[in-house]
Amino acid sequence: MNARPLVAVVLLVLAALAGALGAFVYATERGVANDIKGFVLILIAAVLAIGGGVLWELRAIRNALERKNQA
Repeated sequence: MNARPLVAVVLLVLAALAGALGAFVYATERGVANDIKGFVLILIAAVLAIGGGVLWELRAIRNALERKNQA
């Protein structure tokens, strides 16, 4: 089995967790350093989500092209 779909799902799950943690830190902690820490966690979540989404879409495109070539 190809590991690419699993990696995409793991990246999306990590993005959700990092985003939730970043939002929690940003909203509840006081101080400029904690605001920056929360914002950075949200940025990391965005990068992970984009990576997972790209992998997911590339897999879908590859499967569509393979079906087209077989037909």
